[in-house]
Amino acid sequence: MQIARTLKHSIGGIILITLATTGSAQAANLVQNGNFDLGTIPSDANGNLLFTVGNPFSSIPFWQTIGSTPDTNVALIDNTFGYGLSSDSGSNFVDLTGTKETGPWGGIQQIIPTVANTEYVLSFALGYNSDYPGPIGITVDVGAESQGFTYNTPAKGNIWKKFGFSFTAQSSATPISFKATQGGSGFFKYVGLDSVSVFEAPPFPPTGGPVFAPGPVSDPPVATPEPSAILGLTILSMGTLIQRRLAKAKKIDAEKS
Repeated sequence: MQIARTLKHSIGGIILITLATTGSAQAANLVQNGNFDLGTIPSDANGNLLFTVGNPFSSIPFWQTIGSTPDTNVALIDNTFGYGLSSDSGSNFVDLTGTKETGPWGGIQQIIPTVANTEYVLSFALGYNSDYPGPIGITVDVGAESQGFTYNTPAKGNIWKKFGFSFTAQSSATPISFKATQGGSGFFKYVGLDSVSVFEAPPFPPTGGPVFAPGPVSDPPVATPEPSAILGLTILSMGTLIQRRLAKAKKIDAEKS
């Protein structure tokens, strides 16, 4: 998607895409503790800790718990928790519904450093488990922009789905937040969050995976082609076009002479 926006009909456009894509490995994730592994869960905590809005000292490192009531909470969970749940990456992940089986639910927020009028790509993994039937949904707020995402699938087991979108920063500090809006159709609620990242655009998110547009998603989604494939086809087609234009120009010069 970013290549389509960035590509210029010139050699300079191709160079820009190449540098941006190959530079993605050196780009720094602007989100601190995006995989939540900096949160330490004591061995006697049964694999999860609660972080409550009403407790100012209760927060996941680099994240603030948010919600409309003081008892709203989120749960930091590790892979020893059981119940069929495990992380998308690393050892920990977050359940945005916490201990509440009815809404309104809360979420988490972090303020990241940005440059005004610069475009960025936010990506994250949304966690679903077939033991807690969907659909599940969240709202993602980035500065003044808000996007809603929902997901449901007939697949069984513990499932993580990648989502994301691009945004343009309005200032040097941009708040990003994730709040649960749908906890599923079962009695017990679960909305997982993991692998949060923000990178300057381009490059693409470091996984090289597709970036999905906001809105409802059900399996099987239509994935965006791999950036490397798009890049290769773009360079090939542009190279052919340039060669044809050069040949045509030479022909015209020869006819004039």
